[in-house]
Amino acid sequence: MPALAADVWEEGGSGAVAILPEPRYPQGITGGSFFCTEQQWGFIFRTESGRVLPENGAAGSITVRGEPYPFAAEVSPGSVHAAVPVAMLEGLKSGTSMAVTVGEGDTKLAAVFNLNASRRVIEAIAPRCSQIDMDGYESVTLSQMSLAVISAKPLLEEELRLFRQVTGKQPALAAEFIDVGPGRQLMFASICGSTAYYGDSGCNLNGFAMTADAPEWREVYNTEGMHLFLDPNTSNGGWPNLVTLSVVGGTEPTHWVWGGDRYMLRDQLISEEDLPAEEPEEGDGGD
Repeated sequence: MPALAADVWEEGGSGAVAILPEPRYPQGITGGSFFCTEQQWGFIFRTESGRVLPENGAAGSITVRGEPYPFAAEVSPGSVHAAVPVAMLEGLKSGTSMAVTVGEGDTKLAAVFNLNASRRVIEAIAPRCSQIDMDGYESVTLSQMSLAVISAKPLLEEELRLFRQVTGKQPALAAEFIDVGPGRQLMFASICGSTAYYGDSGCNLNGFAMTADAPEWREVYNTEGMHLFLDPNTSNGGWPNLVTLSVVGGTEPTHWVWGGDRYMLRDQLISEEDLPAEEPEEGDGGD
């Protein structure tokens, strides 16, 4: 484990790892690190050699800016692992200190860590965090060099113009075709270049469909920038189900199903199909 910084957070030597400063008021905790893997964040707190530790699963809490975040401690010889929610990140970046407690009684662990330079370090390591395992889905990769860009550009010309007007920047346009089957084709395209304009991902994502009966592209999907996948095992009406994952902090895949004329959230489509049939208004039916 790298040497501790005296009073500021530091980036680890590689990966999405931050080294915490030396703890204040330590009670069995000698140091720690903050890390991210598959978009899940957590702390590892090192403990004094030979110290009797709380039992595995012991209740712990990390308090930042007056708000406690409880966790169930994963205890192993010499360390305690605390998984934390993404919601804690903003507090860690903007707060001044965090207090840690694990267990109670004779085995209780506790410490206070300052948050000097935490924002800079967390924002530096976040892009290195690995994506969650999406094995079983087919990744869709958009390219600025794809021939699909030629087809996508006139469809997105107004959006490109607005982007240039608002940001003063030249956006990057990437796209790709997807052959769905006889008489059906999909095209996805993204405009990237500004987190202030498009949010954390810095991009948007547009989907278009074309059929032999209607040989012109029409929009069937639109969100902010996402990692895009196809579900090879499920489809609706001959159109493949889509699976998306947020570019930043994506831990829960979102599923999309063809709804007849465009893609809809799977839960939304199921909810609409489960609605009871409308009853005729008074006076509409009858003998």
